[in-house]
Amino acid sequence: MICRINDYHGISGITMSKLTQREIDVLTLVAQGYTNSDIANKLFISKDTVKAHLKSIYNRFDFNYCHDSSSVFRLRAALLWMEYEKELAK
Repeated sequence: MICRINDYHGISGITMSKLTQREIDVLTLVAQGYTNSDIANKLFISKDTVKAHLKSIYNRFDFNYCHDSSSVFRLRAALLWMEYEKELAK
C-alpha cells in the first residue's frame, strides 16, 4: 500500500478531543521530531506502547496504515498538531 501526503484531510477540534491524554503526549513528541525510542524514554513507557498509541492515532484519524512509511505518519502528525495549535489559538 502506498500512502500519499495528499491523503491528509485536516482535523477538527472534535476529532482531536477524541484522543486520550497519552495519545496527545505521543503525538506532540512525534510532531517535535522525536523517535519512538526517544518518546518511550521521555514518557517512561515501552517502545511497543508507543507503537500501540501511534496505531490508535492512525485509526482515530482514518489514516491508511503503512508499515513502511513512518516518515509519512510523522509528517502528518506534525500537520495535525500545527492545525490543532491554530484552532486552540482562536
